[in-house]
Amino acid sequence: MRTPPPLRIVDPNDGTEYMRKEMLGQGSFAECYLVESTTDRRRYAAKVVEKAHLKPKTKDRLYSEIKIHRSLHHPSVIRLDEVFEDANFVYILLEPCPHKTLLEMLRARLHVS
Repeated sequence: MRTPPPLRIVDPNDGTEYMRKEMLGQGSFAECYLVESTTDRRRYAAKVVEKAHLKPKTKDRLYSEIKIHRSLHHPSVIRLDEVFEDANFVYILLEPCPHKTLLEMLRARLHVS
């Protein structure tokens, strides 16, 4: 069983606070939540990874994913805005995707147009 992240998430680097909203989805080692900044009300899709469940190989894959995603800048790729961690979780803040996931779009459309 996974431990949910706190309702109030604080970036230890700059003190920015985010309020956790509804869960958007979950994967094998992460959950995704809608979060909102308490200062400017910007919304993000926060990929949240619990550190206690990270095995060394999975941790390496996670940091590799972050490194690759930071280098991508394309209108068709979700933007990575921020990465930070606290004692229990790694938080990856992404631009929210109003059209859901590529898999969900493919299922609905049966092809990519």
